[in-house]
Amino acid sequence: MGRRAKDSTVEVSEGVYLKMMGDALHCYFRLGGKQFRRSTKTSDLREAKLLALTWHKNALLKMANGEEVDCVSFAKLKREYLKHIQTLPKHAYHSGCAD
Repeated sequence: MGRRAKDSTVEVSEGVYLKMMGDALHCYFRLGGKQFRRSTKTSDLREAKLLALTWHKNALLKMANGEEVDCVSFAKLKREYLKHIQTLPKHAYHSGCAD
C-alpha cells in the first residue's frame, strides 16, 4: 500500500489520483517505477475519473504486451522540437532559450 493521498487529492482507484490544478483535474499514477501525469482537460470529476482510469488501463495493457509505456519529459520534448525546427531560422533562438 502506498502513501495516503492528501485531502486535496481524489483517489480514483488504488494508485490512481486526481488533483485540481488551475481549471482542470490532473491525473497521476506510478507504473514500473515511472511517474505519469496528465491533464484531463476537464473540471468535471466524473469525466476526469473515466479519463484517468482509461489512461491507466491503457498503460497497464501496453506494459503487459511488452510495449514501452512512454512518459514524455521536458528534455525529450525539447530534443524532438529542436529536431523538428532544425532547418528553420528560429532554431538558433530556440536552442539557446531551452536550456
